[in-house]
Amino acid sequence: MIQTNIPMARAAFKDQFETAMRENSVSPELYFEKVGLPTGDNYEPDSLLPEKPFWILVNLVANEESIPDFGIRVARLTPWHKVKSLAPIIQESQNLEELLILFSEAASEQSNTSTFFLGKSPPHAYFTSVTETLFEGDRQ
Repeated sequence: MIQTNIPMARAAFKDQFETAMRENSVSPELYFEKVGLPTGDNYEPDSLLPEKPFWILVNLVANEESIPDFGIRVARLTPWHKVKSLAPIIQESQNLEELLILFSEAASEQSNTSTFFLGKSPPHAYFTSVTETLFEGDRQ
């Protein structure tokens, strides 16, 4: 079967991985090269990179560096609302409802495998997240 939708993510997410590796005394350049991600800082946060190398990277670092929770460390490092490519979109929100709506709309533009929906059931509102699994049985 031919894949018609290539999973992509904003390059801004690369910063999280780089910082997490440096905090764990791991060479980001070495691992970025191993998985085919660009090294260095010459990129625009809004540019797109293939998402699968990020998933391969997190598993590779977890296994080769014996950091079984590396994926969680990366995720906790930078909350979504502080990612350089998303923050400018949502920072002008006038209220919480507008912020949540903007976030839901913009999230799929940050990673085309992640979709957020803002549901409303007065007097409550809630998020629903649907994220495509890129690797079956992925532990990270």
